[in-house]
Amino acid sequence: MRIPDKGTPHDLLKKAVCVGIVPSEIKGAFLLGGSFGRGVLECRRHGDGAWGGPSMSTLGAESFGFQIGGEATDVVFVVMNGGGTRKLVADKVKLGADVAVAAGPVGRNAQGATDVELHAEILSYSRS
Repeated sequence: MRIPDKGTPHDLLKKAVCVGIVPSEIKGAFLLGGSFGRGVLECRRHGDGAWGGPSMSTLGAESFGFQIGGEATDVVFVVMNGGGTRKLVADKVKLGADVAVAAGPVGRNAQGATDVELHAEILSYSRS
C-alpha cells in the first residue's frame, strides 16, 4: 500500500465488499500435494457500510499428479460483489473453478482495470 505504483489501488478498496488476508499459505507436493493457510476475512455491513468485525478462515486443497516442490505465499483477496462473498464463505469452494478470480491490477488508480473489475468476483494479490 505504501508504494503507489505497485500496491493495491485505493479506488478498488473503496468499492470492495470484503477483504481477505492469508499471511502464509503453504503448498507442498511430491506426487501428492496439498496447501494450507489460515487468514482473516473482513466485510462491509450490507456490502457498502462500515467495516464489520473480522472472521477467521482456513484455506486447504489437495492435488495429485506429476509435481514436486514447496512454496509459501502471502495472499490478499479483494471481493468486489456479494456473489463473490457468498461463494467465498461456502463450504469447499475452489477459487478459479467455483468463483471467478483474477489477478488484481496495481498502480495509482484502477481506471485501466475496469474490464477486470466488472467480470471478476474476487481480485487477488499474492507474493511468493
